[in-house]
Amino acid sequence: MTNRNVFSLLFVFLFFGCAHVTRSATHSKAECYDLLKQIVAVQDYRNDLSTKMHETTVSYKHDEISLEDFRKHREEWLVKENNLHHQVNEMYNMAYGTRCLE
Repeated sequence: MTNRNVFSLLFVFLFFGCAHVTRSATHSKAECYDLLKQIVAVQDYRNDLSTKMHETTVSYKHDEISLEDFRKHREEWLVKENNLHHQVNEMYNMAYGTRCLE
């Protein structure tokens, strides 16, 4: 995980800690821009994880890693992907709810 990804995830977690305060309000352009940047950061991170999982799958198909290792990597990826999917959906809901996507 790169520093950029760690920072992005930290920002997302901090953002969700304050989400209940702004959900019903309309965001300013700057706040919308920040929210949309966060969405892009999470989507980029999901893409990175997906690419790594694809590489792991190829390694398994070429008998470069064991089934046990493949399953371990796949389970870790699924947990992360599901969490990030949920987070980004919440962010999109917030963006729609605060009229950032109108």
